[in-house]
Amino acid sequence: MPEKIELKVGEKYTFRLKGLGAAGFNWEYNIEGTGKVVSVSLELVNDGKKTGPLPPGYSLDVLTTIHALESGHATVHLTQRRSWEKNKLPFKEHVIEIFVKN
Repeated sequence: MPEKIELKVGEKYTFRLKGLGAAGFNWEYNIEGTGKVVSVSLELVNDGKKTGPLPPGYSLDVLTTIHALESGHATVHLTQRRSWEKNKLPFKEHVIEIFVKN
């Protein structure tokens, strides 16, 4: 996973995060910066390998897309945690510096 990404306005950068939903862990994000430099979307991904209900203990990965909206700088913090464990450190964390140019 890159720690720094350079994009042009309108470009998108997509990558996968390993899911652990079966254990109660979900990915969340927070965007640090001024204005609307980027947007982030998180989407569960099923490559068509599993149909019907998922077997016990199976977790889907998360497809993460960062979309460059305007020139500037933003920092995206991605954390994997359980929603009910508010006072606990995240299980995993990634920080990505994003620089957007025209």
